[in-house]
Amino acid sequence: MLKAADAIAIIDERLGRTMLCDTDREQPYATLRSRLVDRSYLSDILELYSEKHGISFDRMVEIIAFAPEQ
Repeated sequence: MLKAADAIAIIDERLGRTMLCDTDREQPYATLRSRLVDRSYLSDILELYSEKHGISFDRMVEIIAFAPEQ
């Protein structure tokens, strides 16, 4: 789970909280890949570990929305 937390923290820092929270919920990982460009692998990490641990993208965004800014 730490890898997913690290990935979402880096995504939050690179894209900004608003853009992360406003990510398309229909295809969140594809949307993140296109926005992250040179670090699109972070989306793959996030998707892999969210599926492995059964935590939806929406739930991860809810958690990060209330966390302090990076």
